[in-house]
Amino acid sequence: MSIDTRQGMPPAGEAPPRRRRVMAWVVAAVVLLAAVGAGVALLVVDRGGGGQGGSSPAPSAAPSAVPSTQPSPPSPSASGPVGVPAFAFQPLWPFGSAAAAAVWQQEYRTGGHQPWHLDPAATALAFTRGYLGYTELDRTTSRVVVGSQAWIGVGAELPNGTNSTAAVVHLARIGSGRDAPWEVAGTRDSTLSLTTPAYGSRVSSPVTVGGRITGVDESLLVQVRSLTGGLVGRSAPIPAGGNGTPWSVPVSFTAPAGTVLTISVSTGGHVAAVERFAVTGVRVVGGSAPVLADGRYAVRLTGVDPVARRITVDVVEIFFGADAVRAAREDHAAEVPPPNDVWIRNTNPQLRTLPVAQDAPITVNVHGAAESGSATRNIPWTLDQLSAASHPAHGVFWVTVHNGQAVRITEQYLP
Repeated sequence: MSIDTRQGMPPAGEAPPRRRRVMAWVVAAVVLLAAVGAGVALLVVDRGGGGQGGSSPAPSAAPSAVPSTQPSPPSPSASGPVGVPAFAFQPLWPFGSAAAAAVWQQEYRTGGHQPWHLDPAATALAFTRGYLGYTELDRTTSRVVVGSQAWIGVGAELPNGTNSTAAVVHLARIGSGRDAPWEVAGTRDSTLSLTTPAYGSRVSSPVTVGGRITGVDESLLVQVRSLTGGLVGRSAPIPAGGNGTPWSVPVSFTAPAGTVLTISVSTGGHVAAVERFAVTGVRVVGGSAPVLADGRYAVRLTGVDPVARRITVDVVEIFFGADAVRAAREDHAAEVPPPNDVWIRNTNPQLRTLPVAQDAPITVNVHGAAESGSATRNIPWTLDQLSAASHPAHGVFWVTVHNGQAVRITEQYLP
C-alpha cells in the first residue's frame, strides 16, 4: 500500500520567503542522505543474497516425482520470517494448511529438506503418482506459471511416441516468502469433468459425485482420499461415454468431521489404465463417527481390502491362564479349564470396517510360520500379504485405533 507523502504539507507558495533558502538546503541534505541510505541498503541486500521481494526460479521439471538435482537452501535471513497468510484455495496436497507449509519452510531453510516442494512440475507429478496412485503418468506435458499460480500438464507416452495429457493440475504457492512451497489446488477440466460436489463445499457420506464425459466405451472410477487416512472411499467401475454426457455415482467414505477430501475420477483402458482424470476438493461436515474409539482391541479379521486399505473386524475378548479359566466358567464352557488355558469370548457379532493408515505396521506369527519357520516369531507383513493369507479370521489380532483408523495390526500367538 503506497502512502501520499504530500499529505499534511502546506502548499509550496505559502512557505515564508526568508526560510526558502534554509528549506532548500534542508531538502538537499535530505535528498543526499536518502541517496546514501539507498546505496547502503542496496549494498546490504546484495551481500545478503537477495531480499524477500524477489521470486526464486523453480527447479526445472523432471520426469519423476522428485527432481534429480537439489538446489542449495537459502540462508534463514534471505526469505524473512515465515508468516501464515490465508490460502485462497482449498489446500489438497502435500500440505493440509499454510501452517504445515511453514513448518516445511523452516526445515528447508535449516537443512534443505525436500526441495522438490519449490518445483510446481515435481509437485504435480508427486501428487499424481504418489498420492492419487496413477503411477503410469510419469511426465509433464505442459507448464504455465503466472505469478504464484501454475498449471502443469501431466501424462504419459503413447505407443506412437507422442505424449498424451491426462490432466492439467492447478497449483498455487502456499504461505509467504520466496521459498513458499507449491500446493495442489485442483485440476483444469476438459473432456472429463468433476463438477459435483462443488469445489470447496461441505459433504457427508455418502456423497454424490458427478460431471460430464466425452469418449467411447469409457469406464470411470471415483476415489476419495484424505491426507491422514489415504484412500477412504471408492466406487465400482462406472460405464460411460458419449459427447458431454452426464455421469453420476454415490460414494461412501469414512472420515472425521473437518477432514479435507480429494475426490478424483479417472478413465482409461484403451492404451493405458489411466488416460484422463479430474479432481476436486471438499471438506467433511458432520463426518462419519469413528466405528471404534481410540484404543487397542482384540479382533477377528473377517475382511481385508488392500486396494481401499480397509479391514473389517469382529471385536472379541481374549483371556489367558487363570483369567481364561474364570471366563470359561462364567460362559458355561463345555471344558474348564479351556484348552491351552486360552478363552475367547464374543458376545457382540457386529462387524466394523476401519481404514488402515498408510504407515500402519503389520506383524504376524502363526500366519507367517511358513515364511519364518517359527509360529512364535513376529515378522512384518503388508496389507496385500494379509489379504492373501489363508483364513486370517481363524486367528486373533490386536488392532490399535487412533482417530478412527487402524494404526497398528499385530497377530496374537495362539498355540
